[in-house]
Amino acid sequence: MKRFPAILKKIKSPKLTINSLNDKLGIIFSFSTKLLILISIIVVIILLLQELFVPQTFRLSRISVPNSFAEKGYSSEVLGSRLSDKLNDIVKTGSESLEVIESIILKEDKEKSYQRNADLSSFEIQVGLFNISITEVIVFLREKLGYINIVMDGDLTEENTSLTFSMRLKANGELIKYNRLEQFYNDDLNDKYNALDKLINKSGEFVIFYNDPIILLSYYISEKREEITDSLFRMITYDDYFDDQIKLWTYVIWGHTLFIEADEIYYNTFEIDKELYEAAISKYDKALETAPEFVTSIGWNMASYYIDDKQYSKANEIYNKILAIDKKNIDAQYFLAENYNILDKKEKAINSYIKVSKLDLDGEKGLDALIKIAGIYKSVSDHIKSKEYYNKVINNENADEFNLATALSGYADVLAFENKYDEALVYYVKALKYNRSVDYYIKIAESYAYLNDVVAFTNYLKLAIDEGYELNDSILNTPLYVKFKDTELMQFLLKEYVY
Repeated sequence: MKRFPAILKKIKSPKLTINSLNDKLGIIFSFSTKLLILISIIVVIILLLQELFVPQTFRLSRISVPNSFAEKGYSSEVLGSRLSDKLNDIVKTGSESLEVIESIILKEDKEKSYQRNADLSSFEIQVGLFNISITEVIVFLREKLGYINIVMDGDLTEENTSLTFSMRLKANGELIKYNRLEQFYNDDLNDKYNALDKLINKSGEFVIFYNDPIILLSYYISEKREEITDSLFRMITYDDYFDDQIKLWTYVIWGHTLFIEADEIYYNTFEIDKELYEAAISKYDKALETAPEFVTSIGWNMASYYIDDKQYSKANEIYNKILAIDKKNIDAQYFLAENYNILDKKEKAINSYIKVSKLDLDGEKGLDALIKIAGIYKSVSDHIKSKEYYNKVINNENADEFNLATALSGYADVLAFENKYDEALVYYVKALKYNRSVDYYIKIAESYAYLNDVVAFTNYLKLAIDEGYELNDSILNTPLYVKFKDTELMQFLLKEYVY
């Protein structure tokens, strides 16, 4: 019995041992380790995000300057710092949306300002069945170029009235570009240091160009230095440093930038800057040489210019290329038909309109295509075919009021050509129900004239005049009107409403 308390003591005593304390400390240290690991992971994620959102990082080293500059406070550290600030300034500008640029146009010795929207972020490129924005293109280009950490070695030298900055740009330890930038100045000491400022700007732009030309391009645009953007595009597309894919997208963006500028000039002056449009088209053509499938996106701009310039055959070449890739493209087929119609290639126009009507059976373009087919047949006096296609619209439940009025009036025209004026009147009156057009009032009036109903003729003629119709002498002297010119009703109408 005496051993029982001793046993209890043995059982309780481990709670107070050094080992128990170590276990507690172990738990605390285990928690600290986990917390440290978690913090490390968060830091890594932040660094990765920083790398993604700030793609350009630069390290400047071994920049030497002449003693004359060092004595004035322009040491290698100062020059490196100023150049770093310039690089960061360019990168910051380039990472934002391109700004709206205000430009000046001289026309008839008067200054007219207009805005050219240089923000390409809303412009979409269609590749196959996918649409991608210019913003995504720029991200793609930057990924292609890589987030390069450029080490720049530089030497600033001074000789006579010239400053020269020699640079070696490296990526992953390999020399990628060597260049000498030069800036002249006059004998004035202040001009010498102004020349240094200009040289720093040139140097910053040069470095960015070989790290991310798209950022430099956006920087030039935001700085309103439009004269340089064209040169930059040329450098990218002709420099062997950049691969074909980068050049391809550069041509697309280049062409679209020029096209936007030409459009803005047209919208604000109503004049076509043919030289600027053709410059845009030439860049689009270059892009299509590499990637013909891009015609499904940039081809629309090309075709619209050709139509505005009345080059309908060239526009149709573009639409046919689009249709070769996308056979069910309603818009391309419709505009193809429209241009054939303008070119008086009636058979080709009809074939294209028929394809539109099948692709867009009950839609606006499909119904319009049927009306256009009927109109072509009407123009060649094929009355049976013409009425057949007008009827397809008249009997379509999805036809809107405008389409119904147009089809009914067209059908009535054919009946009038066949001298069936009593039947034509029925269709003209139905057309008037859907669209109170002056033309329909006149056609009804003239149908009654052919039917020798002078009362109805003058009544509808008065309604047309009330709607704004101008009854002039050239109309009154046509055979149909001369026939009723001396009637009492016609004389009253002319006296009260015309003269």
